[in-house]
Amino acid sequence: PEIPRADLALALVTLWLGRLCGRMDYAAGFIFMRRMGSAALTATGPVLNVLPLAVNLHATEDLPTLAKRLAAQLKKMRRHQRYDAEQIVRDSGRAAGETPLFGPVLNIKVFDYHLDLPGIQAQTHTLATGPVNDLELALFPDENGGLDIELLANAQRYDDATLSRHALRLMALITQFADNPALRCGDAQMLLAEEQTQLAHLNNTAVTIPAATLSDLVAQQAQKTPEASALADAHYHFTYREMREQVVALAYALRERGVQPGDSVAVALPRSVFLTL
Repeated sequence: PEIPRADLALALVTLWLGRLCGRMDYAAGFIFMRRMGSAALTATGPVLNVLPLAVNLHATEDLPTLAKRLAAQLKKMRRHQRYDAEQIVRDSGRAAGETPLFGPVLNIKVFDYHLDLPGIQAQTHTLATGPVNDLELALFPDENGGLDIELLANAQRYDDATLSRHALRLMALITQFADNPALRCGDAQMLLAEEQTQLAHLNNTAVTIPAATLSDLVAQQAQKTPEASALADAHYHFTYREMREQVVALAYALRERGVQPGDSVAVALPRSVFLTL
Protein backbone atom coordinates (compact mmCIF):
# COMPACT_ATOMS: atom_id res chain seq x y z
CA PRO A 1 0.00 0.00 0.00
CA GLU A 2 1.02 3.58 -0.67
CA ILE A 3 2.53 5.32 2.33
CA PRO A 4 0.87 8.66 3.20
CA ARG A 5 3.06 11.61 2.29
CA ALA A 6 2.69 12.99 5.82
CA ASP A 7 4.25 9.79 7.20
CA LEU A 8 7.12 10.04 4.73
CA ALA A 9 7.63 13.70 5.61
CA LEU A 10 7.67 12.86 9.31
CA ALA A 11 10.27 10.15 8.73
CA LEU A 12 12.37 12.56 6.70
CA VAL A 13 12.24 15.20 9.41
CA THR A 14 13.17 12.73 12.16
CA LEU A 15 16.14 11.56 10.07
CA TRP A 16 17.16 15.18 9.48
CA LEU A 17 17.01 15.96 13.21
CA GLY A 18 18.98 12.84 14.12
CA ARG A 19 21.70 13.62 11.60
CA LEU A 20 21.88 17.24 12.77
CA CYS A 21 22.54 16.22 16.37
CA GLY A 22 24.61 13.16 15.45
CA ARG A 23 22.32 10.70 17.25
CA MET A 24 20.56 7.59 16.04
CA ASP A 25 18.32 7.47 19.11
CA TYR A 26 16.64 10.51 20.64
CA ALA A 27 13.31 11.75 21.99
CA ALA A 28 11.19 14.24 20.08
CA GLY A 29 7.90 15.74 21.15
CA PHE A 30 4.82 14.90 19.10
CA ILE A 31 1.66 16.99 19.30
CA PHE A 32 -1.66 15.14 19.68
CA MET A 33 -5.04 16.85 19.29
CA ARG A 34 -6.41 15.02 22.37
CA ARG A 35 -9.99 15.50 21.22
CA MET A 36 -11.36 12.32 22.71
CA GLY A 37 -14.90 12.49 24.03
CA SER A 38 -17.77 14.89 23.35
CA ALA A 39 -16.43 17.67 25.57
CA ALA A 40 -13.05 17.74 23.87
CA LEU A 41 -14.61 17.52 20.40
CA THR A 42 -16.71 20.64 20.95
CA ALA A 43 -14.11 22.68 22.83
CA THR A 44 -13.42 26.01 21.10
CA GLY A 45 -9.87 26.27 22.40
CA PRO A 46 -6.89 23.97 21.90
CA VAL A 47 -6.73 20.88 24.08
CA LEU A 48 -3.60 19.42 22.56
CA ASN A 49 -0.93 17.45 24.38
CA VAL A 50 2.76 16.90 23.60
CA LEU A 51 4.10 13.41 24.29
CA PRO A 52 7.68 12.11 23.94
CA LEU A 53 8.26 10.09 20.79
CA ALA A 54 11.24 7.72 20.89
CA VAL A 55 13.01 7.97 17.54
CA ASN A 56 15.31 5.07 16.62
CA LEU A 57 17.11 5.43 13.32
CA HIS A 58 18.71 2.53 11.47
CA ALA A 59 21.34 3.29 8.84
CA THR A 60 20.34 0.30 6.69
CA GLU A 61 16.66 1.26 6.45
CA ASP A 62 15.11 3.18 3.60
CA LEU A 63 12.72 6.06 4.21
CA PRO A 64 9.45 4.11 3.66
CA THR A 65 10.50 1.52 6.24
CA LEU A 66 11.26 4.25 8.77
CA ALA A 67 7.92 5.90 7.98
CA LYS A 68 6.03 2.66 8.62
CA ARG A 69 7.78 2.13 11.97
CA LEU A 70 7.03 5.66 13.13
CA ALA A 71 3.40 5.41 12.01
CA ALA A 72 2.95 2.17 13.96
CA GLN A 73 4.55 3.76 17.00
CA LEU A 74 2.28 6.82 16.82
CA LYS A 75 -0.75 4.55 16.50
CA LYS A 76 0.14 2.96 19.82
CA MET A 77 0.76 6.35 21.41
CA ARG A 78 -2.64 7.80 20.44
CA ARG A 79 -4.42 5.73 23.05
CA HIS A 80 -2.35 7.57 25.67
CA GLN A 81 -2.76 11.09 24.27
CA ARG A 82 -4.70 12.24 27.34
CA TYR A 83 -1.69 11.48 29.53
CA ASP A 84 -0.46 15.01 30.26
CA ALA A 85 3.21 15.64 29.63
CA GLU A 86 3.37 17.48 32.96
CA GLN A 87 2.04 14.38 34.69
CA ILE A 88 4.66 12.24 32.94
CA VAL A 89 7.33 14.50 34.41
CA ARG A 90 5.87 14.10 37.89
CA ASP A 91 5.37 10.35 37.54
CA SER A 92 8.96 9.89 36.39
CA GLY A 93 10.24 11.60 39.54
CA ARG A 94 11.67 14.59 37.73
CA ALA A 95 11.49 18.12 38.97
CA ALA A 96 10.34 20.99 36.80
CA GLY A 97 13.27 22.56 35.00
CA GLU A 98 15.39 19.40 34.94
CA THR A 99 16.32 17.53 31.76
CA PRO A 100 13.28 17.84 29.47
CA LEU A 101 11.37 14.84 28.17
CA PHE A 102 12.15 15.78 24.59
CA GLY A 103 13.90 18.35 22.45
CA PRO A 104 12.42 19.28 19.06
CA VAL A 105 8.64 19.10 18.66
CA LEU A 106 6.88 17.60 15.62
CA ASN A 107 3.38 18.55 14.54
CA ILE A 108 1.31 17.24 11.63
CA LYS A 109 -1.47 19.72 10.82
CA VAL A 110 -4.05 17.98 8.66
CA PHE A 111 -6.88 20.48 8.94
CA ASP A 112 -8.28 22.75 6.23
CA TYR A 113 -7.64 26.48 6.41
CA HIS A 114 -10.61 27.29 4.16
CA LEU A 115 -13.93 28.22 5.76
CA ASP A 116 -17.15 27.08 4.11
CA LEU A 117 -19.65 29.87 4.80
CA PRO A 118 -22.71 30.52 2.57
CA GLY A 119 -21.87 33.26 0.10
CA ILE A 120 -18.53 34.05 1.73
CA GLN A 121 -15.05 33.08 0.66
CA ALA A 122 -12.89 32.98 3.76
CA GLN A 123 -9.61 31.53 4.87
CA THR A 124 -8.06 31.27 8.31
CA HIS A 125 -4.60 32.60 9.09
CA THR A 126 -2.23 31.78 11.91
CA LEU A 127 -1.65 34.98 13.86
CA ALA A 128 0.61 33.58 16.56
CA THR A 129 1.90 30.32 17.93
CA GLY A 130 2.87 29.29 21.41
CA PRO A 131 6.40 29.57 22.80
CA VAL A 132 9.01 27.25 21.30
CA ASN A 133 11.60 25.87 23.70
CA ASP A 134 13.94 24.51 21.03
CA LEU A 135 12.72 23.62 17.53
CA GLU A 136 9.26 22.89 16.20
CA LEU A 137 8.57 21.31 12.82
CA ALA A 138 5.03 21.71 11.51
CA LEU A 139 3.98 19.61 8.51
CA PHE A 140 1.05 20.85 6.40
CA PRO A 141 -0.16 18.24 3.87
CA ASP A 142 -2.85 19.65 1.57
CA GLU A 143 -5.64 17.99 -0.37
CA ASN A 144 -3.82 18.48 -3.68
CA GLY A 145 -0.86 16.32 -2.69
CA GLY A 146 1.40 19.17 -1.67
CA LEU A 147 3.26 19.51 1.59
CA ASP A 148 4.55 22.56 3.42
CA ILE A 149 7.09 22.36 6.22
CA GLU A 150 7.28 25.18 8.74
CA LEU A 151 10.33 25.57 10.95
CA LEU A 152 9.94 27.46 14.22
CA ALA A 153 12.84 28.06 16.57
CA ASN A 154 13.78 29.62 19.87
CA ALA A 155 15.58 32.85 18.96
CA GLN A 156 17.74 32.56 22.07
CA ARG A 157 19.21 29.28 20.77
CA TYR A 158 19.32 29.72 17.00
CA ASP A 159 20.24 32.66 14.80
CA ASP A 160 18.94 33.21 11.27
CA ALA A 161 22.13 31.97 9.59
CA THR A 162 22.06 28.67 11.50
CA LEU A 163 18.39 28.09 10.72
CA SER A 164 18.96 28.85 7.04
CA ARG A 165 21.72 26.24 6.84
CA HIS A 166 19.56 23.70 8.67
CA ALA A 167 16.75 24.36 6.18
CA LEU A 168 19.15 23.89 3.26
CA ARG A 169 20.21 20.52 4.69
CA LEU A 170 16.56 19.49 4.91
CA MET A 171 16.04 20.50 1.28
CA ALA A 172 19.12 18.50 0.33
CA LEU A 173 17.66 15.41 2.02
CA ILE A 174 14.33 15.89 0.25
CA THR A 175 16.09 16.11 -3.10
CA GLN A 176 18.15 12.98 -2.46
CA PHE A 177 15.17 10.82 -1.50
CA ALA A 178 13.08 12.25 -4.35
CA ASP A 179 15.82 11.25 -6.80
CA ASN A 180 16.35 7.84 -5.19
CA PRO A 181 13.43 6.55 -3.06
CA ALA A 182 15.42 3.39 -2.24
CA LEU A 183 18.25 5.40 -0.69
CA ARG A 184 19.24 4.06 2.73
CA CYS A 185 19.07 6.46 5.65
CA GLY A 186 22.74 6.01 6.44
CA ASP A 187 23.76 6.89 2.87
CA ALA A 188 21.99 10.25 2.76
CA GLN A 189 24.37 13.20 2.70
CA MET A 190 23.97 16.17 5.02
CA LEU A 191 26.91 18.26 3.82
CA LEU A 192 26.13 21.17 1.54
CA ALA A 193 28.03 21.55 -1.73
CA GLU A 194 30.32 24.27 -0.42
CA GLU A 195 31.02 22.21 2.71
CA GLN A 196 31.99 19.20 0.60
CA THR A 197 34.37 21.42 -1.36
CA GLN A 198 35.84 22.80 1.85
CA LEU A 199 36.25 19.31 3.33
CA ALA A 200 37.97 18.06 0.18
CA HIS A 201 40.34 21.03 0.33
CA LEU A 202 41.16 20.44 4.01
CA ASN A 203 41.78 16.74 3.42
CA ASN A 204 44.03 17.38 0.43
CA THR A 205 47.19 16.81 2.47
CA ALA A 206 49.09 14.71 -0.06
CA VAL A 207 52.82 15.47 -0.10
CA THR A 208 55.27 14.27 -2.72
CA ILE A 209 58.06 12.37 -0.96
CA PRO A 210 61.25 11.72 -2.93
CA ALA A 211 62.37 8.12 -3.24
CA ALA A 212 65.09 7.29 -0.70
CA THR A 213 66.47 4.33 1.21
CA LEU A 214 67.04 4.15 4.95
CA SER A 215 70.77 4.15 4.33
CA ASP A 216 70.49 7.37 2.31
CA LEU A 217 68.42 9.07 5.02
CA VAL A 218 70.87 8.07 7.77
CA ALA A 219 73.81 9.33 5.68
CA GLN A 220 72.05 12.66 5.08
CA GLN A 221 71.26 13.09 8.76
CA ALA A 222 74.85 12.21 9.69
CA GLN A 223 76.04 15.06 7.49
CA LYS A 224 73.55 17.52 9.00
CA THR A 225 73.90 16.63 12.70
CA PRO A 226 76.90 14.29 13.14
CA GLU A 227 77.07 14.71 16.93
CA ALA A 228 73.34 14.36 17.59
CA SER A 229 72.06 11.24 19.37
CA ALA A 230 71.09 8.47 16.99
CA LEU A 231 70.97 5.17 18.92
CA ALA A 232 71.06 4.36 22.62
CA ASP A 233 70.35 1.51 24.98
CA ALA A 234 71.15 0.77 28.60
CA HIS A 235 74.86 0.34 27.90
CA TYR A 236 75.75 2.12 24.66
CA HIS A 237 75.15 5.48 23.05
CA PHE A 238 75.96 6.35 19.43
CA THR A 239 75.84 9.69 17.67
CA TYR A 240 75.03 9.77 13.97
CA ARG A 241 78.73 9.94 13.18
CA GLU A 242 79.51 6.95 15.41
CA MET A 243 76.56 5.00 14.07
CA ARG A 244 77.71 5.66 10.52
CA GLU A 245 81.20 4.46 11.39
CA GLN A 246 79.78 1.28 12.94
CA VAL A 247 77.69 0.60 9.81
CA VAL A 248 80.72 1.03 7.55
CA ALA A 249 82.83 -1.25 9.79
CA LEU A 250 80.10 -3.91 9.81
CA ALA A 251 79.75 -3.76 6.02
CA TYR A 252 83.53 -4.13 5.62
CA ALA A 253 83.56 -7.14 7.96
CA LEU A 254 80.77 -8.82 5.97
CA ARG A 255 82.55 -8.25 2.68
CA GLU A 256 85.69 -9.79 4.18
CA ARG A 257 83.60 -12.92 4.79
CA GLY A 258 82.42 -13.10 1.20
CA VAL A 259 79.02 -11.42 1.56
CA GLN A 260 77.96 -9.67 -1.64
CA PRO A 261 75.30 -6.98 -2.21
CA GLY A 262 71.86 -8.63 -2.31
CA ASP A 263 72.86 -11.61 -0.16
CA SER A 264 70.69 -12.61 2.81
CA VAL A 265 72.56 -12.70 6.11
CA ALA A 266 71.26 -14.25 9.34
CA VAL A 267 71.85 -12.08 12.41
CA ALA A 268 72.00 -13.45 15.97
CA LEU A 269 72.58 -10.60 18.41
CA PRO A 270 71.13 -9.61 21.78
CA ARG A 271 68.67 -6.70 21.86
CA SER A 272 70.93 -3.68 21.74
CA VAL A 273 72.05 -0.87 19.47
CA PHE A 274 74.14 -3.43 17.58
CA LEU A 275 71.01 -5.36 16.54
CA THR A 276 69.65 -2.17 14.98
CA LEU A 277 72.90 -1.64 13.12
